[in-house]
Amino acid sequence: LEPDLIVKNDRFTMVIDAKYKSHYFNINQNTEFLHEEHRKDLHQILAYSTFIPNKNKYLMICYPYSKLDIKKLEYSSDILGTRAKLILLGIPMVAAEVPLICKQLMNIINNLD
Repeated sequence: LEPDLIVKNDRFTMVIDAKYKSHYFNINQNTEFLHEEHRKDLHQILAYSTFIPNKNKYLMICYPYSKLDIKKLEYSSDILGTRAKLILLGIPMVAAEVPLICKQLMNIINNLD
């Protein structure tokens, strides 16, 4: 059980998992299937985060999408005293946009609180 990427510096550790599903195109649809698929992705990245000793956890799930899109969610556990900040990232699969995507990713990572 390993994530696709781990970004670690002196301030935080971020777990990044790339998905190759079309779910992000249907993110606004309210179907049980999509809820269950999202739940599976969420549980998987939360499982990865248990190996990070930090109380504040930073997580990112990347999906293919028609344009760059960012949604931020936050989960916390009063019992464990932990907080997980999750970024859902829709990424266009267009080679010409790679420099912009990299710039946006670095901006997100550099501005984590």
